[in-house]
Amino acid sequence: MASKSVRNMLRFFSEKIGSVLISIIVLLLIIVLSGALFAIVHNSPFMFGAGGRGASFVYPYIVFQTSAEALALIIALILVILGYYALTEGCSKVLDNRLANIIYVSGLVLFMLGVIIVLMVLNIKIGRIV
Repeated sequence: MASKSVRNMLRFFSEKIGSVLISIIVLLLIIVLSGALFAIVHNSPFMFGAGGRGASFVYPYIVFQTSAEALALIIALILVILGYYALTEGCSKVLDNRLANIIYVSGLVLFMLGVIIVLMVLNIKIGRIV
């Protein structure tokens, strides 16, 4: 009897281990791509430049990054991933056409919003937006 319950537990965990590993890899990838690891290691400030122009959360050079910038990029990359998932998988799991269209448009908006945030931060960093 104990071996049957152990087998059931092992079967349950073996079915879920793939999705858990993929989730962990995606989260680690977001942390590395957003620069959060850099912000943690270098103990960067949350914002910079509290002068006459006001404070900014994006440091306008490639060589340094603020903590707020890393947080904004984490949020943007999560929006991109959620939007991509809604675009690819969300519509196929819903039988109602109206709800599928709502999920599709919401996923597209999330994806585009995340990409726009990432491109805005990149353009500020390389000097196209002042």
